Amino acid sequence: MAKEKKRRSFLKKKNIDESTLRERLRRLNPRAKKYAKNPKETEKLLRQAREKADENQSPLKNVWQELQLMLEMLRAWWKKEYQHVPYKSIVAIIAGLIYFVSPIDLVPDFLPGGLIDDAAVISFVFKQVQKDLEDFKEWKLQRDNTIDADE
Repeated sequence: MAKEKKRRSFLKKKNIDESTLRERLRRLNPRAKKYAKNPKETEKLLRQAREKADENQSPLKNVWQELQLMLEMLRAWWKKEYQHVPYKSIVAIIAGLIYFVSPIDLVPDFLPGGLIDDAAVISFVFKQVQKDLEDFKEWKLQRDNTIDADE
């Protein structure tokens, strides 16, 4: 709880609020749509995001689960294993990941606290697509139970 308050205070000092995040992501939407239509670009983005996440697990611990779930759903969508997700949610996740992998953003990653805006974007996107992620988790659970029953 104290860390969340500290994060919000830091974001406020940098003039980073929800409307700023929304605008940044909106600007990335055209690029995100291109990625969504290009499987090789989507795969590359997934790899870059996973690498950056793995290298920064500690600073991202407050959004780690959300990020992993978004990566997992995007990967399943990209592999055509799971297609029951609205296109706008895919675009939102891709836009968030484009922001996440970019080292130069609202708070450049090389500065102290440089991942705080990335965590805020992950959290913001998660809230936008939360229902779709819950549906994905349910699908995954049913799929895993079916596999277990077959064994």
